[in-house]
This record gives sequence, structure tokens and C-alpha cells, in this order.
Amino acid sequence: MTGGGKAALALVVHSGEGDRIHYAFVMAAAAAAMDIPVIFFATGPGLAALGAMGIDDMAADERRGARGVATLAELRGAAAELGVRFIACDMGLRDQNLSASDLDPGFAAEIAGFVTLLNAAGENGRIVFI
Repeated sequence: MTGGGKAALALVVHSGEGDRIHYAFVMAAAAAAMDIPVIFFATGPGLAALGAMGIDDMAADERRGARGVATLAELRGAAAELGVRFIACDMGLRDQNLSASDLDPGFAAEIAGFVTLLNAAGENGRIVFI
């Protein structure tokens, strides 16, 4: 996604909590829909967002869906369709004893480190830690 020269939004997702992952995808999809470049950088327990392991409290996601709120699956799909760039932290994968094969292939996540995130975000990018 080009973003028309807009500063990137870099989301560093470190939490494996379902509510936090859900809102990370809300932010990613919303910003991407506004043509803001988005980098979704998952590390540590946050790698659950990219399918590497289970997400805590998926029952809350079912309740959200029953209330007409976008589910995690819907938000993940929207973020991917809108061109969000997904990066799985190489150090985080090692820390969690995971590999690239543990990630959901639907995300087409790159394996890279924090320097890659900083370069992608750019000098005027915004970084949000979740």
C-alpha cells in the first residue's frame, strides 16, 4: 500500500490477549481503509495474531460477533485485503520456540526484525505498542 505519502502506522503486537489482538486488527483495518500504510509487527505472545498459537478468550470474539461487531476473522480478512504488511519478529519466533511454518499462510508474513519495522515506518511513522 502506498499511502499517498502518509506516515505509516506501525503496530507492535506483543500481547496474546484476544481483546488486544482484536483491537490491533481494528486499528490496522481502519488505517488501511484510509489509505494509511500499516505495518503489523507481531512478536512474543502476540504471534498468536498471525496464527502461530491460540489466542486467549476467543469466547469474547463470539460474543462480539453475536452483537454485530466485526469478529477477529472478519478483521483479519479485511486487513489482509487492504494491504496491511505483516511481519513476524524473527527474535520473537525463536523466543516462543516457533518457526515460519507455524504461522498462518493467509497472512504472507515476512520474517524480519525490529530494524526492518523502523525502516518501514519511516522517520515520521507512528509506532503503537499493543
